[in-house]
Amino acid sequence: MNRKVSHLRLVILTAIFGAIYLFTATQPVSAVPSAWVRWKINLSFPKDTLDSQLTIQRGHTTQSGEHIVDEEKTFALPCQAVGTPTISGGAVTFDGTSYVTCAVPSIQEQAWQLWQMSIADRCSSKRPYVRGEVTIESNPIDTSPENPLFYRHDIQFEAPLTTSTQAATLKMAFGQEAASSGAFAVQSSEHTVAGHFSRSGPSSFSPSFVVDGNSLSATPATISQAPVLSNLQSRVYFGYSPLSGEFFEGVVGPLEVDPVCPTTG
Repeated sequence: MNRKVSHLRLVILTAIFGAIYLFTATQPVSAVPSAWVRWKINLSFPKDTLDSQLTIQRGHTTQSGEHIVDEEKTFALPCQAVGTPTISGGAVTFDGTSYVTCAVPSIQEQAWQLWQMSIADRCSSKRPYVRGEVTIESNPIDTSPENPLFYRHDIQFEAPLTTSTQAATLKMAFGQEAASSGAFAVQSSEHTVAGHFSRSGPSSFSPSFVVDGNSLSATPATISQAPVLSNLQSRVYFGYSPLSGEFFEGVVGPLEVDPVCPTTG
């Protein structure tokens, strides 16, 4: 009798554990928190020195959709000044013939070296933005300047000036997606500027621009797909566009470029 009871218990336990295994094995992958890597670039001038940094974050998304940063690494980028930009008072002055360029390492390689994470060589931006402090020269060498503030082959941010009206606009591009702001009057003191793509639907984004706390109009009003950016080695430029050959003329304070581009491989 005891052997029969023991055998029955074994059969029941086997059935229970088998059911548990089948239940957990058939759960969707989305129930497991997903790991990701994202990055951003900052330009600043502490103690009147050039400091350009790359920040890489490793994080995960919880089952409820919350984005958690687990670890962050910041690297000083190797940069060089071309021409004679002047650094003083926590900002850099570009004279219309000078700029700063920096080498950015492969985010893909860094993710593997730091955390043994294999990520894709491209990522889709979720809500990319650029923000900073600038003073636009109202009487520039170039009478129709594009005023490129930041350039990477797939990210651009400019402040074109119309000298006849002393009005400027902001232009921002991430990947193949681009937008422009309405005009604002330039002033002799600095402007706080920002450009942002915010998600407005499952597959749409709304560009927005702000100058000195005031919202400007954006054209187009809607972008239909997420910008796709590179995670490979690149070079960035502050105050110059190698594509157009144009320079920025004026003063640039701290500048932050964040594509909010998490990639899981």
